[in-house]
Amino acid sequence: HEDRHLVSNFLGTSDMRIDMGAGVELRPRDTVLLASDGLTDNVHLDEIIERIRKGPLDEGAQAVVSLARHRMANGASNQPSKPDDLSLIMFRKPDSARMIVE
Repeated sequence: HEDRHLVSNFLGTSDMRIDMGAGVELRPRDTVLLASDGLTDNVHLDEIIERIRKGPLDEGAQAVVSLARHRMANGASNQPSKPDDLSLIMFRKPDSARMIVE
């Protein structure tokens, strides 16, 4: 695949190059999700947003993981379903902190 080098860039190699975009200033309670395709191949974006935008972060993470695992195990023709590994990291900016993610 033409983008297969991206994993090597993040893990590091002797000829590593890192593509950096513009920084994004996070506002209080903004949530950042980094996930493998095990999540995005099994759960629609609007379903992810619905589950992680409010409430405790750990509950939101558990909700999207549960839905993805359910779909991986019980494929339905009208929903995405692709058995795969599943990894995710979530971060929510606290109400009182100022942070820029690059």
